[in-house]
Amino acid sequence: MKVLHIFYALQQSGMEKMLAVSSDHWRAKDVQVHLLANDDQEGPFADALRTRGYVIHRIPWSCSLRHLSAFWRLLRRENYDAVHVHTSRGFLGFAATARLAGVRRIVCTIHSIFTPRDRLRHLIQRTRRHLAQAFGVRFVSVGKSVQDNEKKVYGLDTALIWNWSDPVHFAETSEVERAQSRQRLALAPDAFVIASVGNCCGKNAQRTKNHRLILEGLAKLSPELRKRTTYLHIGKEDAAAEETRLAGTLGLETNARFFGSQTDVRGFLAAADLYVMSSLHEGVSIATIEAALCGMPLLLTEVPGLRDFKVVLQDECFMTGLDAAEMAAALERVAGMSHEKRKAVGHRIRELAKQNFSIESGVALYLALYTEKS
Repeated sequence: MKVLHIFYALQQSGMEKMLAVSSDHWRAKDVQVHLLANDDQEGPFADALRTRGYVIHRIPWSCSLRHLSAFWRLLRRENYDAVHVHTSRGFLGFAATARLAGVRRIVCTIHSIFTPRDRLRHLIQRTRRHLAQAFGVRFVSVGKSVQDNEKKVYGLDTALIWNWSDPVHFAETSEVERAQSRQRLALAPDAFVIASVGNCCGKNAQRTKNHRLILEGLAKLSPELRKRTTYLHIGKEDAAAEETRLAGTLGLETNARFFGSQTDVRGFLAAADLYVMSSLHEGVSIATIEAALCGMPLLLTEVPGLRDFKVVLQDECFMTGLDAAEMAAALERVAGMSHEKRKAVGHRIRELAKQNFSIESGVALYLALYTEKS
């Protein structure tokens, strides 16, 4: 079987990361996977995916018949059994062209919660989805909140296939690894260390990831706890470094450490006592799945997408509202737990994450969609 996945430029996030960790599983199922970078460049994660055996094509994006003609030629040359679309831009054209080219199965994964800004955009997005269904597209949601949103906002029925990550690379952190990671990062053995992972480059990403809430929560901690707390911020900021500047304004220069984008976050997670995600909404955060697999306690905002973890992980994660005082109270609560108790919570979270965010299950469910008869 031969499948083409359609992306923008290939990034170290989302489905690209999921494909990277599941390459052996696709090979074991005798599935050849090709990737289309639908952009001016292949993207920074292209070489990493290529080393895992994926074949990469690129067609520079343009809203034109010329672009669809190039896509048609690729489909006819490679004779794909299935096309899997991950982009909102141009997805209706991809679906129609794939159907006309004789592709038997077309799948589109919805990776986040999309809410229209006005009635006209709502009408356009709803119409596009239902036209795609008329072309035989099967839609997939990455989490229950995404699935519920698609049904409520657009009247669209979608299959549910949870995101996944690698439970081997993100194994449960040992005490030795924790100590070594803290030594490498010059963190005191008794420090209370929290970590967040997420790029906040650009106004929209900065607003959605909402790291301001973590910083403002830290500023409200009791003086004793604030003194021994360190925040590891992993993710790319924009050129203005607004979050770094906010940390300075709040007097957190010695508490907040900004590490930028990292190819491997495991060493940072291993050093931390708590993983924090402060987003306004998510699809299903792969970074949070990775932290869960490492056996970390999780503190998440009570918002669509992150609420899914509360259900899937059977209330083992800690939840907070979007107010800085609530964030501070939640941090105080977790900091007041013994290291042994936090580790026990993290162990239960890992076991539940392994069951629910499984590569094997996700691959099998997608393969069933690729092979089902129209």
